[in-house]
Amino acid sequence: MTDRTYLVQDGHPAILSLRIAAMVSAFTTIVVFAWALKAHDHVYTDVNGASLCIMILISATYAALWSLIPLTIRSLLHRALHPGIYIAFDFIAFGAVFSTTVLTMSILTVYAEGGYNCRGYACRDTALANVEFFGFAIALVNSVLHLILFVWACWVCDYHRKQSHKMDEAISKAPSVAKM
Repeated sequence: MTDRTYLVQDGHPAILSLRIAAMVSAFTTIVVFAWALKAHDHVYTDVNGASLCIMILISATYAALWSLIPLTIRSLLHRALHPGIYIAFDFIAFGAVFSTTVLTMSILTVYAEGGYNCRGYACRDTALANVEFFGFAIALVNSVLHLILFVWACWVCDYHRKQSHKMDEAISKAPSVAKM
């Protein structure tokens, strides 16, 4: 049996594992779409896929940097952040990565389904399409991880709020010490 107060700490192994997994998936997304950004120079049947890849790169970079900050604070300074900070920044990371991934998927999947047409000669570039599909999957995993971390932070804030109300009620119901 685990202690509930240990589960609400941001140093819990499950939370640290989720944070590390979010950071690794964000870095993987960055690498995949940085490669895809360069590979879009060789195809011509997309709607400027390079600019769409930049959108995912920006949101994944934010998610990676945000995941790196609490890990750094936790490991180097041995300090905990307020759960409200996690609520705000994990929700932003979830929203940014999820929305840019879904938007880019909805636009580029139509062009990438059969492979992109190459520039200069008649060929089909299926490697770029496959790498982008892999990147979309990893980006969606990243957004799910940030959503889980967001829900955890909401639960922790609710837990702390209820604990403070219990303490306030206990103090108000305590008999006065000295009546003279």
